[in-house]
Amino acid sequence: MAAAIVTMSAGLAGANVSAMVASAGVLRAELTRINLDPGMGFEDIDSGELTIDPDASEIVLTLRSSDGEPSESVEVRLPLVSTERGRCNTTYVATRDARPVDGPIETLRVVDHRRGGFISRRCPNPGVPVSVSYVVTTSGFGSPVRTMHSNFSASALVRSRDVPPPRD
Repeated sequence: MAAAIVTMSAGLAGANVSAMVASAGVLRAELTRINLDPGMGFEDIDSGELTIDPDASEIVLTLRSSDGEPSESVEVRLPLVSTERGRCNTTYVATRDARPVDGPIETLRVVDHRRGGFISRRCPNPGVPVSVSYVVTTSGFGSPVRTMHSNFSASALVRSRDVPPPRD
């Protein structure tokens, strides 16, 4: 698909081909409910955004505080490892296992209840367009292994034509 976009765009005068390719499949949603595990140590987080970029093979969960201080923003950026389209939904899973270097294993699981292969009355209605879980399990190096579960709800995922802003 990306090659087709590059081929079609090659003749456009002044077109930014790399930006068009990078943004071809980006999905975004605003978080509508945030339920953070207290063990994560995030305080005053009350808004956020979810970005799924299959072309870059990543999911980004951005959490912010209402006071807008950059020090209160948290960004979780994990590599996308699977996308499964079911009868009633599509599930995206991103994970990173840093336990070999004494870090945690982190998993983001996003269930898009509006993007299934076959939506019908038989599909359960979860009450939200998108549900997200973020699970972190510590390595246990020097302390007991801990698993923290955070859950979120989000608005419907929307295709974005904009390239995600560069991260510092």
